[in-house]
Order: sequence, then structure tokens, then C-alpha cells
Amino acid sequence: TQAYELVLKKGLHADPLQAAPALTMSRFFTNAAEILSPAKGAFMGLRKDPLDPNPLLAEGVLAFHLGQFAEADKIFSQVLAADVANAAAYAFRSLVAFRNNEMANALKLAQRATDAERLEAQGQLALGLVLWAGGKTEPAHKALKLAQEQRPNLLWGRVRLAELELRLKKPDEARRMLAAVLLSDNSYR
Repeated sequence: TQAYELVLKKGLHADPLQAAPALTMSRFFTNAAEILSPAKGAFMGLRKDPLDPNPLLAEGVLAFHLGQFAEADKIFSQVLAADVANAAAYAFRSLVAFRNNEMANALKLAQRATDAERLEAQGQLALGLVLWAGGKTEPAHKALKLAQEQRPNLLWGRVRLAELELRLKKPDEARRMLAAVLLSDNSYR
């Protein structure tokens, strides 16, 4: 129950593009599949309603953060089958498509995420990143700015926003943003 709540409270709103932490030394070798495998189906018993998409959403978030993007995309598709207006599932599917360099699909999914919930930070981040990759500076800047207002912990979005500030000839603002990112987490070097 605590893991389920932690995934939905923290993992769902964590920076989805953050550099993975360094592997730690332990007495036992484990890989991402060994972490995800026990979680598969474990959250389903916590459902109070058979149509509750949150257990699947939690499994999808785990798969995404463990780098199993194909599995995450499949799980988020199941979430959308249960709840067609789930902004988080659209946002994560958009980020998977973005990572796979499927920009048209990523844009469509990001727009659906922001249509479902305008203030969904992950959806705005996904939309901003896709627009940024497509060279659409002004709309990307607007989306990334909105994502930062909603979730300041989305540091990768702040890095891209700083790059857009450079394109808009605002180097001091970009420098300030990047310094704040490095002070928050130096893994973004």
C-alpha cells in the first residue's frame, strides 16, 4: 500500500527525463526487470472499483522510470482504455513517443494530454519538448513555462526552457535558470 501511494504521489510527478541515478553496489545483482516484475499486478488488489485506472497507472509509471518504455506504453494504453481522459497516461505515452523519435505521434498525444487537463505539468512538458524539437520556439516556450509553474521540480523542462531563452536572446535569464538547475541537482551537468 505504501509503495502504491508513493508511486502515485511522487513517481507520477517526478521529472520523467531525469538522468538515472548511478547504480549502487549491493550484495545481490538486480536489474530493472527484477524490480518491475514483482510489481506487475501487485497494485490491482488495491482497487476499490474494477474500473479504477490508478493501479495500472502506477505500474506504467514504474515501467517508465525503469526505462522499459515499450512496457510502459502498453500499460498506459490500458489506462486509456479504462479512462479515455487520463491526462497523465497521454503525457507519458507522448514522452515514450518522443524518446522513440515519433514526433507526430508525440505531438498528438501531448495535445490530448493538455486537452484532457490543461494544467497537467507532464502534458505541458511533453508538449513543450515536442514543439522545442520541432523548432517552434514561441509555443514551446509557453508550454514549458506553464509546466515549470505547475511543477518546478521538472528540471529537464527548465533546461530546455533555458535553451529557448537563449534562442530568444535572453542569455542572463538562461544562465540564471541553468544555475538553479545545477544547484538543485548536479546530475544535469
